[in-house]
This record gives sequence, structure tokens and C-alpha cells, in this order.
Amino acid sequence: MGAGTGVDLNTSANNAIVGAFGLAGGGANVVAAQFTFAGRTYLAIDQTNHGAFADTDDLLIDITGVTGTIGNSNFI
Repeated sequence: MGAGTGVDLNTSANNAIVGAFGLAGGGANVVAAQFTFAGRTYLAIDQTNHGAFADTDDLLIDITGVTGTIGNSNFI
């Protein structure tokens, strides 16, 4: 998704998930979004399929420095 926009990491993760959900067409899609915030790279995963990031239910992983590609086949 690119650079995270928000006042804090949680808001930026939410904005990235909302953007990815919109790009996926909404509905029953489960999405993940890679974004940057404060010079670090994160992967947010909407596990609950709500189209938004909730820090109590979803995953946020700091992947700064990781190389390679994250694709659909990396999710089970």
C-alpha cells in the first residue's frame, strides 16, 4: 500500500487494511497490506474479515529488512 498515513501505527495499519479491502472489492475478502510507517515496514493482516484493522484481533508484523516477495501462496 505504500507509506502509512495516520497519527500512529494502529491508525496507519487500519488505513492500509481499509485501502487493501477496497482494492479487493470488499465483500467477503480477507486482506493483508504491506505499508511503511516511521521508516519501518509492516504487514497488517485482517484476520477477522471486517475490512479494518483491530489491534485486539488482527496481526501486525514488523518486516523491516526482510527481502523477497509475499504472495497469496504464503497464506494458508
